[in-house]
Amino acid sequence: MVGMTVDTSLHGTAAVEALVEEVGSWPGVETGVEPRFGGPAFYMGRRQLGHLHDAGERGAFADLPLPRRVRDELIEAGRARVHGAMPDSGWLTVPVRTAADLENAIGVFRLAHDRATSKRAQTIPGLEASPPHALPFAPQSRIRAFVLRRPHGDLLLYSAPAAQALDLRGVTRQYLNHWHEATFPAPGLELPVFTHEAGRAHVEDTMNVRATFSRRHTLDDDFEVIPTPGHTPDATAFLWETGGHRVLFTGDTIMLRDGEWTAAVLDTSDGDAYRHSLEVIRDLDFDVIVPWVASADGPYFAHTSRDDARQRIDALIEQIR
Repeated sequence: MVGMTVDTSLHGTAAVEALVEEVGSWPGVETGVEPRFGGPAFYMGRRQLGHLHDAGERGAFADLPLPRRVRDELIEAGRARVHGAMPDSGWLTVPVRTAADLENAIGVFRLAHDRATSKRAQTIPGLEASPPHALPFAPQSRIRAFVLRRPHGDLLLYSAPAAQALDLRGVTRQYLNHWHEATFPAPGLELPVFTHEAGRAHVEDTMNVRATFSRRHTLDDDFEVIPTPGHTPDATAFLWETGGHRVLFTGDTIMLRDGEWTAAVLDTSDGDAYRHSLEVIRDLDFDVIVPWVASADGPYFAHTSRDDARQRIDALIEQIR
């Protein structure tokens, strides 16, 4: 940090103040309060870049969400440690006890800032993704939750352990695509959950179900709920009109593997229902697809067109026959 003199051993308050002064001065960064712990947090737009904990005489520590691959590299290099509460997520912890630790923490925040800055131009306006979380049974796959910024009230779609990295202060509801998502709840998250009636019994084991649905319907004038059984009986797609895009959330019914569309047919899936649901999706008008699962090194959403979507979905229907 240019022009800054720091003692060899840092008290937590001094470390926190130094990080707030430095990181808070970067382009696009706003300093706020972390809603769960009350400490300083850094935001880019509504996405949290990370937050700080004052540990007093033991210094301080920073928690940041990053892609799992980046997290693992930083831990292996000795620059961070596994997050205590979410060891299997992309979150990591950076201790700050000395001047050298402070410089390292600034470097990790710089890495997170650079990634967030480069990605902002690649995202869909109003759509914010949580850090990716690796599936334990499919380590090359990542799940994410998404916040939809809407005039009628923000929504959280899907479930993922790192959903707290998102700014959830304006979220009024959480929608699940299917009950498998309830096995990956975000710790401490207590939003009213809306899910298909066929999956309610499973979801209630870990999440607070406010209400269920069973039919196609529209919320306000921009968000449509479309049951698409097949992958599971309760699978549901969501179509969101942003004003600039029509974004389709397909859960596991259509996933992205290295950018390619693929179906997730389980031994318990209903093939006939799956094909019918794909036919329903094929007739929808959308130009962006956002699944729950995407491969680790690929994009988490895909742009498309009416003809492109029909061709891809026809290929998936043939694969299921």
